[in-house]
Amino acid sequence: TLEDIGITRMQSSRWQAVASVSEERFEAYVKAPKDEELTTAGLLRQAHVAHNSGENEWYTPAEYIEAARRVLGEIDLDPASCAYANETVQATEFCDIETDGLSVAWHGKVWLNPPYSQDLLGRFCTKLVESFGSSRVTAAIVLVNNGTETAWFQQLAWAASAVCFPEGRVRFLRPSGEKGTPLQGQAFLYFGDNV
Repeated sequence: TLEDIGITRMQSSRWQAVASVSEERFEAYVKAPKDEELTTAGLLRQAHVAHNSGENEWYTPAEYIEAARRVLGEIDLDPASCAYANETVQATEFCDIETDGLSVAWHGKVWLNPPYSQDLLGRFCTKLVESFGSSRVTAAIVLVNNGTETAWFQQLAWAASAVCFPEGRVRFLRPSGEKGTPLQGQAFLYFGDNV
């Protein structure tokens, strides 16, 4: 056990967080000009959601989609998806990179696991809030990192009917099927009357 080898749970957790930082992000932190010394805290701050470079090919595990479907009843639109992800989501209509979910009108019951690159993330969140506010979207569930300090999260939270912070981090799926755990936790935000 950790106790047997003289490692605290806090040390273990911190070291696991550092180990999960990609080599590319680690190297970028080390090479970037700084006014302060290199620290573990600085590395983890740099790797936080506010600095997310946006690895977009992560898919929601089936158990979360099934829970969303139980609340929504059906999913009319997934505006940030692909054919592979839609095998699980089973939305009546989905948009991929080519069909560009930001350029179409959103409608009905929406499932959204947006791309996490900062420019796209904010734009998808704004489109959801606007589409729900205009009643074109009648209900929606969005899955995002729990970046509660960010403008896009604040915008979602103010418009949402409910927010759920799951215990533990969602282990998203890569296109290869392998699971990955993000650096931060997630939140599900619900828009609609079925709180």
